[in-house]
Amino acid sequence: FVTSGPNINGQPVRLRADDGINISKAGKRKLAFYTEKPLLKILGLTAPGSMITPSAPAGAPVETPAPAAPPIVIDRTAPMLLSDPALDGGSELLGAAPPAKANPDLPGEKLVVEGKAPIASPGRADDFSWPPKAAAATDTTTAINR
Repeated sequence: FVTSGPNINGQPVRLRADDGINISKAGKRKLAFYTEKPLLKILGLTAPGSMITPSAPAGAPVETPAPAAPPIVIDRTAPMLLSDPALDGGSELLGAAPPAKANPDLPGEKLVVEGKAPIASPGRADDFSWPPKAAAATDTTTAINR
């Protein structure tokens, strides 16, 4: 992946579009430059005289194939969700075990499902009972004994 680089003439140009996915016009031309000759060879559309065919006699005119229909130009790459399970053709991981059923008696499940927090143990930081049980047991009168 390169954002910018040399074009087919060696001049530095921007090869990718601003989104980093699509290719700029100069990038498309550079890509076409490197794929043009192999594709023409595979499709059999090379220029006359560029390839010697053993079946044609020397000096005989070579038939040029009829031009193909103009290609459909797609200028942009369609967006794709990476979290889409249809991308890989499946909805679960290979060898995955079915999810375990939650135990409704666990304190975490009660908190999430029912909204009930577990009972706080005395002396813990989350014990907000007032007054503290130890202070409630002592006598709070201020009577003076004579």
